[in-house]
Amino acid sequence: MLLGVATSLGLLALGWASASAKDLVFETATAVESGESIFLLGTDESLGRDDVTQAVMLAPEGDGKWGGKIRLAAGTTGTFRYLKRKI
Repeated sequence: MLLGVATSLGLLALGWASASAKDLVFETATAVESGESIFLLGTDESLGRDDVTQAVMLAPEGDGKWGGKIRLAAGTTGTFRYLKRKI
């Protein structure tokens, strides 16, 4: 279960709880400057364990929207955040 909804970089989901393995879809909408991308960073190993260098880059979906699907293992809980950075 996702415990929040992200609609922009200012409104971030706080976390999740997963009783079984799940693919979670993460989406946000925000403007970026040339050379910037949106990344997903979190406490789970699949989200980089809060190491910015291991953050997952989301895919641009047009009209300022970014998204991606991440597989989370059964029994995991954690938090995540979006970040904007130059690539």
